[in-house]
Amino acid sequence: RACGGRDCDDARRDVNPNAEEVTDGTDNNCDGGIDENIVGVGDPQVTLFWENGSDLDLHVYAPDQCHLYFRGRDCGAGHLDRDARADCQPGREAPPENVFFDRGAAPAGEYTVKVRYFRDCGNGRTPFTLNVSVNNRIVLSIDSVIERECRDEADASAECEKTYTFQR
Repeated sequence: RACGGRDCDDARRDVNPNAEEVTDGTDNNCDGGIDENIVGVGDPQVTLFWENGSDLDLHVYAPDQCHLYFRGRDCGAGHLDRDARADCQPGREAPPENVFFDRGAAPAGEYTVKVRYFRDCGNGRTPFTLNVSVNNRIVLSIDSVIERECRDEADASAECEKTYTFQR
């Protein structure tokens, strides 16, 4: 990813300072906000995007022990404002899932982000994009694939859960 020039992602012509922000889990207009005007924006901000009908879940663990996910949508200065495709129900919110922290209130330290495959909803293997913004700058951008749904809460195999960390 190139920064500082006219384009913040030289590999994509549709990602530049003049682009319109669209719901795709990417900072299309290079302002450090991911899908702003669509989801909550803060510092840090963690956005998970995928295109098929699977139910992926975003889990963010803050340094102050707050765990933000579908069962804990608000904790400390953090908020999960979108839980997409919950239990494969038709008509539920489409991706992205998004966690953001109130500006100036998020704790400093190491954050852990997990992407869990909750239900496959008949879709199987699911590609996803995970973006993390800190101080209006993308610090982590991952394109990956998650292979299968987790069998239960204790299943943390690499096929059903991906784990990443970042510093704030």
